[in-house]
Amino acid sequence: MKKILSLVVIVVFCAAFIMMTPQQMQAKKTKKIVSAEKNSFAEVSKHLIPGGDYYMYMSAEKTVKFVEKLLGFVKEIALEENKKPGEKKEIAAAFRLLNSLLKNTGLFEISGVGSSSILMKNGFNHEKSVVHHYKGMDKGLMWHIGGETPHAFDSQALLPANTVFAGFGDSNLPYLWEWIKKEVAASGIPKLQQSVQMVEPMMQSKGIDFKAIIGSLAGKNGIILTFDEGNICKIPVKKNFTIEFPNPALALVYYVKDDTIFNLMNKFIPIQAQEEGKTKKIVIPIPLGKLPVTLSPTIVQSGNLLIIASTGKLANDILARTNGLVKSAEFKNLSVHMPNKGNSYHFLSSKIFKTLYDIQYKAIAMTGEEGKKKFAAFDKLDIFPKNLAFYSVKQNTPEGFVYFSNHNLPFGGSSILPAMAVGGIVAAIAIPNFLTAQQKGKQKSTMGDMKIISMAVEAYTTDKGHAPKGNSLHEIKAELEPTYIKHLPMNDAWGHKFHYRQGMDGKKDAYCIGSGAKDGVFAGWEQQGFFVCKEVKAFNNDIILCSGAFVHGPKIKSSKKK
Repeated sequence: MKKILSLVVIVVFCAAFIMMTPQQMQAKKTKKIVSAEKNSFAEVSKHLIPGGDYYMYMSAEKTVKFVEKLLGFVKEIALEENKKPGEKKEIAAAFRLLNSLLKNTGLFEISGVGSSSILMKNGFNHEKSVVHHYKGMDKGLMWHIGGETPHAFDSQALLPANTVFAGFGDSNLPYLWEWIKKEVAASGIPKLQQSVQMVEPMMQSKGIDFKAIIGSLAGKNGIILTFDEGNICKIPVKKNFTIEFPNPALALVYYVKDDTIFNLMNKFIPIQAQEEGKTKKIVIPIPLGKLPVTLSPTIVQSGNLLIIASTGKLANDILARTNGLVKSAEFKNLSVHMPNKGNSYHFLSSKIFKTLYDIQYKAIAMTGEEGKKKFAAFDKLDIFPKNLAFYSVKQNTPEGFVYFSNHNLPFGGSSILPAMAVGGIVAAIAIPNFLTAQQKGKQKSTMGDMKIISMAVEAYTTDKGHAPKGNSLHEIKAELEPTYIKHLPMNDAWGHKFHYRQGMDGKKDAYCIGSGAKDGVFAGWEQQGFFVCKEVKAFNNDIILCSGAFVHGPKIKSSKKK
């Protein structure tokens, strides 16, 4: 009986063990690791997107403590190095101000940051990023300067259909100015305090009521850039190279409470404002010749809008409130899954990068086939997109900032967007310059070798009374090596054979050395004069050295001061 009972117990135990799920078995083996210190992972990650190709969280609490300790350490070193009481007082005040600014800007209130991205079916990456603070830990400037509660974007109605870049956001300038005054007053630095205290009286003495100006602003402003593709601007840069791009127009838009700022501008601009109903307008004439772009600066006040535009047409298009951009296919595609409320937004059309890419390609094409090949190899990396487009929205929440963005960057995170934008522009300049610098290096090396050959020939001529006889370096090589030169350079830096001739104008001690330069085509010994190399094609010009001196080649800048 005991044996049977024992057998039953063993069978039941084995059955229970076999029926345990892998997860249950794993739970038995390991315990969940819980962070030994408080962090904001849960608060940040609830906003992020799982399942995408990019996900990041970083706690900022240790960083804040480290920065505080580092500042204290640097302060102690500075005080130790400066023994005078006056200097010590100034240093202490400076560090007190710096520490106060870091704390009161809200940087030390950041508890963590996170970012995530997922590829959507329309080809764009949808990204969410968070800058988090705990509830109630929002006393710093950064949490209030950009508005408070998210709201509808009524400013998007102002964007014309041909907008290629736009950015609008909340801004509390009166709050910022009062914050600055408060920080400076508590700094204990007399010169700084005096400077800030003098701002309002100094402007008042010039007829400018500073408080009235910032008080006139309604807390919202933006920028609009448009491209008129029906009006192409042409700027000649160099021979056979003209930069072409759609005519741009730029406008700054301010929401205002009254006409204080417009009236102030009208006071200082010697042009009488035109009035059409509730709209006031100042058109500023440009006393210049014909410009490659259309320019007719216009200041317009209409209701709660103050517009400073580069053209009157753009000002009128903004006031028309056509919702032009919002109706476009590009914007609709970019705004999928994006919130229609926030405190700021930014839009970048693919037309900007396409224009930059076209200019860049044309500049490279001017350098010849070598430049085209190198550009093609570089272009395959797709680091600088030809059609980069971007739309982002920022929302202020009780726990910090949440950023939404859609973009077609080749990388998940849009945090690299500024570097990408700058990089795309820099590449248009840097690649041609790199190719030019590369050719200059070969040119310089070639001229150096020609000088070395010349020194060997001069030494031979001194001994023999005549230059080495022959019509190529190959013919005179045995005469010069190894007595006058250990190894005679036979080819220039481009890999082409050097040219040589002896005896000119009946002078047996005369000689010339020549290089066919980049293209290797030598045009003859009759060439004289000097040239400037500003583009790759110029490096095809031959280089000739006769009897110790260059007679045809690139101009060399003199190092002598005039």
